[in-house]
Amino acid sequence: MTKCKVRREKDKLILELPLDVAPKEGEMPDDVLDVFPLRDGFFLIGKLPQKEREGRLSDEELGVLRKLDSFRFSQRIPSNVNAVLAPGEKKILDGLIQNKFVTIYSGGKYSKTGVYNIPKNIYPLLKRGPGKQVDPSSPEHMEVHGYMIVENEQDAKRIGTALEGKIKDGSVIGVRAFDKRFYLATKQFFSANEKRVREELGSNEKSIGELSSSLKWGRTPA
Repeated sequence: MTKCKVRREKDKLILELPLDVAPKEGEMPDDVLDVFPLRDGFFLIGKLPQKEREGRLSDEELGVLRKLDSFRFSQRIPSNVNAVLAPGEKKILDGLIQNKFVTIYSGGKYSKTGVYNIPKNIYPLLKRGPGKQVDPSSPEHMEVHGYMIVENEQDAKRIGTALEGKIKDGSVIGVRAFDKRFYLATKQFFSANEKRVREELGSNEKSIGELSSSLKWGRTPA
């Protein structure tokens, strides 16, 4: 049995693995390992094959990947993408980068800005059908995706009371549409996507279906 030292560094625990049990130099560069709890106090540490790791992507992670894919490659510089993502989506993107599902290319004309890249082996996952999804009418949906849809006036009043402070300071805005549903969005989500919609439309008229398709949205947020 080999003993490993664990030390705390700010908000993280650092596990120091003795060199005699660590992979040989060059076999494993800086990477993310998978930790599996076996029973109280015992863990298995290893690296899952890439195919198994890919299959563990959540619907929220796939949603962020699809949103990233909706940008033309040249527009995927971090400042552009981060302006569109809700706070919850930014955290998800950070995790995708850490786990190598998204990489940052810094070559050529992107040497100063960097540009988000989705590896080729990840693209087949974007076609995977949705599983359990966050209810669009829940506050959790707005936290993750930047918007929510309320079906009736009673729920709208209840949610409006809960978000009264954010509505007053303008960080959350809303409107009642012709379908009698209430649409709420963060100011950040609205501002960022308003720019994308205007750029997509240009001088041409498009239906909601055409617009949502070109932006790789569903009809709901459109």
